[in-house]
Amino acid sequence: MRALTLHQPWAQLMAWGLKNIETRSWAAPRNLIGQRIAIHAGKREPRPTDWNIEVQRVVLQRAGSSHSMPMGAVVATGRLIECMQVVSEPDSNGLVNCRGFGELGDAPEYEAVLKTDPYGDFSVDRWMWVFQDVRRVDPVSINGRQGVWTLPAVVEAGLSA
Repeated sequence: MRALTLHQPWAQLMAWGLKNIETRSWAAPRNLIGQRIAIHAGKREPRPTDWNIEVQRVVLQRAGSSHSMPMGAVVATGRLIECMQVVSEPDSNGLVNCRGFGELGDAPEYEAVLKTDPYGDFSVDRWMWVFQDVRRVDPVSINGRQGVWTLPAVVEAGLSA
């Protein structure tokens, strides 16, 4: 299984089922579309000053503090279904025009309009990695990496147990 490291609270927001789009400056490798990906919470200390008011509210409500979220651990898995590049700023309803590739389009690359959430950077040219069927798991401690990386087989086996 492949894995993607996110800083907290973004990884935990996915585990809680509140975030299904991860924004990146780079596109997902096409061979990951349709694959289940492990969501890893990095070890970097959370910086609440970087969070918008909605993120701060949710973290306080759900976790009590930024220090009660797992770090350096796989916290969820999800199936990557789309990778879309933002081509316009979000409108007043949070909708963005985008183009990309994935399971939902009827062509190798297509255009769409997607709804943003308060948990990502939806600036023009950013890539939206859209996940479906995100499942929270008991945290499994492991060092992460930058980019997309491969989980050791023993860790992967523990996730599906």
